[in-house]
Amino acid sequence: MAQSTRSSSSQSSENSPRSANLGRLAEPLASSSSSRAGGLGCWFSVRTGMVMIVLLLVNGLLVRAFLSANSELANELRLAQALQFALPVGLIFIEYWVFDFFRNLSRN
Repeated sequence: MAQSTRSSSSQSSENSPRSANLGRLAEPLASSSSSRAGGLGCWFSVRTGMVMIVLLLVNGLLVRAFLSANSELANELRLAQALQFALPVGLIFIEYWVFDFFRNLSRN
């Protein structure tokens, strides 16, 4: 008996005017966001991935040059390996942050 009252109450809430209005309100938002071609989709993901690969290579070379110039850091193998892994990845986050900062600055 409790199930029948639950199912009837859920059916009445699904068919209520309020749920119909919410569905109509969500449709324009979804269509307006998909109509904008400003960086969504496969090409955006491919382009971002290629930029990250290039940045990792450049950052890795910069870290390698820094470590070879500082022989004290290069002598400690564990520290040098940790820096060779962590610094290029950390530099990518910093580079994207700087890029977003200047992009927001140029829009204002």
